[in-house]
This record gives sequence, structure tokens and C-alpha cells, in this order.
Amino acid sequence: MFQRAIIGLLRLYYRLLNWMAWRKHSKPSQYVDIAIESSGTELTGRIYNDQSESRSPIIIFFHGGGWMLGDLRSHHPFCGQLADKTGSTVISVGYRLAPEHRFPQAHVDCLRAVNWVADRYGNGNRDIVLAGDSAGGNLALCTALEETPSNRRINGVLAIYPITDHYNAGFNSYTERGSGYALTSSLMHTFWDTYLGGLSPEDNQVRRALPLHSRTLDKLPRTMIITAEFDPLRDEGVSMARKLEEHDVETLHCHFNSQHGFACSEGLTDDHVAMMETIERWLMQ
Repeated sequence: MFQRAIIGLLRLYYRLLNWMAWRKHSKPSQYVDIAIESSGTELTGRIYNDQSESRSPIIIFFHGGGWMLGDLRSHHPFCGQLADKTGSTVISVGYRLAPEHRFPQAHVDCLRAVNWVADRYGNGNRDIVLAGDSAGGNLALCTALEETPSNRRINGVLAIYPITDHYNAGFNSYTERGSGYALTSSLMHTFWDTYLGGLSPEDNQVRRALPLHSRTLDKLPRTMIITAEFDPLRDEGVSMARKLEEHDVETLHCHFNSQHGFACSEGLTDDHVAMMETIERWLMQ
């Protein structure tokens, strides 16, 4: 009971921080709350800029928050910005969170959401791009790596400072950038331990959550990786970009001199604006 109350407060605090960062910058965005029904499961979702006649990409967005925090509301300002700036339809997915729903539930939910979108827009010619920040970037990469008929329509992956490996990997940025910033190494330990619920990163089934170790990286569509300098996830994001290039995946890696969270949780900073302009150009290619 006590742990549940603490987690509830953390989720409210995370949502409040994002609201405070964006309250002076974001304009009201048109959206529709939806139910994503797939395989007998109903997830919450939110569609921005739903234009059935548009030829722009459909971006399926998975929010960050360490698989524990975040929701449709915490990332509402960013999703509105993404839709407005790119002219794309953005579908934000409310996947289920740990500790109530541990691994692999978030990964399963995101794959089901992609199936739902592919069915809903199955008669069109619009490309699907998977996107997400932090844990959501992990979910975007991992979902794109799943071999399903729906995934054949995925034309791109946008991974913003993604989690790509377990903290046991020992990347230097976990020490160099592990404290004093929005995301800390200690917090990443909590996120991983909570989501895996006692499973070891060496467990075969956990490989599904470790895209850096995937044996089928060459199957990924074109991918944009965004990393931040002041971020314990910096080095694993850089390693992911390099590994994709080694596997001949069309890769754009953009590095910003900011901290983890600059993209979605700090409002209209200079780096956020520059990032959005780069994303818009990448989507138009």
C-alpha cells in the first residue's frame, strides 16, 4: 500500500514537472482520446492531427518514464508540438506501467498498438514511424525489431535518448553523468529493477528489451538516434547509432549539449527547437 502511494505521487510529480516546463510555451492542441483495442486488451491512446486524407507519416509515440512513470498527459505538450511542427498524425500510446505490469507488458502493449494502427489505417499508403523518448525510445526500437506483418509498414524509428542496454553493461556515462542531472544512474537502476521484477538481464527473454544486443538490427528501417551529453544513457545511445551504421541501417545520429529530458520535459529550449527542425527534415526525406 505504501509503495503504491509513493509511486502514485512520483507519477503526479513527473506530470507536474512537464506541465510547469510547458505551460508558457505550448498552445492548445487538437486531439481525440481513443481506446486501442487489440487481442482482447484495451489501452488508452490520444490522436493528434488525425487527417485521413493526409499523405504525411503516422507517428506512433511511446512516452518515457522508465516504464514506471509518464502517461498521455505528461507527454501531451510534446506530442502536440510533434504533430504541429511535422504535419504528421501522432498517436500517443498509454501502455501499462510497472510495478503493476512488469516486463514484458509494456513491450507487448506497444506491439499491440502498432497492430491496431496498421489495421485502422490499413487501406492507406501512409508510412508508419515509431517514436519515443528514453524508455519510450527503447520501446520504439524493440517494437520495430519484432517480426510481425504489421511491422512491414514501419518506415522509420525515432529514438530520443533511448535506453538500449541494461545498467550492468558498465557504460562510462553511468559514472561520468550519473548524478546531478534530471536522470541519475541510481534512478535507472530503480527503473530496470522494477520493470524486470527480479529477472536477470542475462535471461534469454530479457533480450527482447535490449535492442543493442539484437541479432537482427539489419532489419530495422531508417533510424534517427538523438543523444544528450549530460545523460547516463549517453554512451549506450551513441553505441546504438554506431552499431546500426555497422549493420548498414540508414542512421542519423544527432547529439545535443543538453541533459536527459531536454526534448520532452523542458519546454521550448534552443536545443528542443533545433531538434524539432531536424526531425521535420528527417521525416520529409
